[in-house]
Amino acid sequence: MITTMVSFALRENLPIDNIKATLLLSQKVKEIEEQYIFQNTNDLSSAHKAYSLSSIYTLVGFLESSINDLYANAKDNVEYLKGIEKHIEKLASFDWRIFRNKLDKQINDNSESNIIRKYQFALQLLEVPFIDPEDKTLKDIILLIKIRNYFTHHFATWIKCDSDVQSEYYILKNRFEENPIYKGKTNPFFPDKLLGYGFLQWALDLSIKFVKYFYDIIGLQYFFIKQLESILEENNKNNSHINLKRT
Repeated sequence: MITTMVSFALRENLPIDNIKATLLLSQKVKEIEEQYIFQNTNDLSSAHKAYSLSSIYTLVGFLESSINDLYANAKDNVEYLKGIEKHIEKLASFDWRIFRNKLDKQINDNSESNIIRKYQFALQLLEVPFIDPEDKTLKDIILLIKIRNYFTHHFATWIKCDSDVQSEYYILKNRFEENPIYKGKTNPFFPDKLLGYGFLQWALDLSIKFVKYFYDIIGLQYFFIKQLESILEENNKNNSHINLKRT
């Protein structure tokens, strides 16, 4: 008797999974803020912070998984990479252990994040000009990653409630609606008044535009662009205003 063994493999669509998780978590934040406005109770603050932090983690996960996918797709030589064929082998040879030693020193020194270095390194391999370290969107993305790092690599510090202007995150003030749970209170802008639905929507908008901008630079359509557009269209029905245009 002849038997046949069949095997197959699957790859996760983690960038999309991260975006879906971010939207779900941020919607929970929105619901809690709306509930707080009517009930005015601090019993909601713990859940609000938990959802807010989780949303930031998954959003930065979207940023990293989106660039990691480019390297992985190069190794698989997937069809959508047409147009950069002569560089695919370089991208496919990406090795985390040595890439920082091969990265242009100026970019290595100014990127302030391994995630951003991966994006810039891809541009270096593709022989495309780096994203200018002074680019406003890039600087905002780095700040978002630093906020994530603040919480994931946290080292307990005292934050004076009257020292907001000394915080590097204070430049984000007035860029979005602040957390209503701390409205009118003396809590510092960062992290208390920053962590809220307004910030999460700003960060989500920023992250999606950055990834799309990067893929535009290298001349490729983002692999998950259609799925992303569908997800954001549904999200916009919930009174969000995220689009894919870079301003």
